[in-house]
Amino acid sequence: MKNIITWLFGVSTDRDSLGNQFRQKRMALFKEQLHTLPKPVNILDVGGAQAFWVNTGLHDTQDIHITILNLTKATTHYKNISAVKGDATDLSAYKDDAFDIVFSNSVIEHLYTKDNQKSMAKRSY
Repeated sequence: MKNIITWLFGVSTDRDSLGNQFRQKRMALFKEQLHTLPKPVNILDVGGAQAFWVNTGLHDTQDIHITILNLTKATTHYKNISAVKGDATDLSAYKDDAFDIVFSNSVIEHLYTKDNQKSMAKRSY
């Protein structure tokens, strides 16, 4: 039973988990669209993690830069990935069009209130 639960709900770095398999299918479309954009591409990942981008194969990519924004600043290990401290509901530190893509994999449910969720969505657009 434990193996089934691990397979179903494994962490995003577990390449064999069902969640990762679904995530990889979703990312295939994202990557197709990403590769059609003029380079370089700047991505703001709100609430993300370096391990996610490593898992997608977009780490250590010369023409894509990823800025990961979280409540606490993380350490990164790739030239194209940086991390900053910030709040998803207040992106005023960034000028309009500072990023080509604002990406968020699974952060909106952590904002708890509908007002915070609307605030993040509005500021990301």
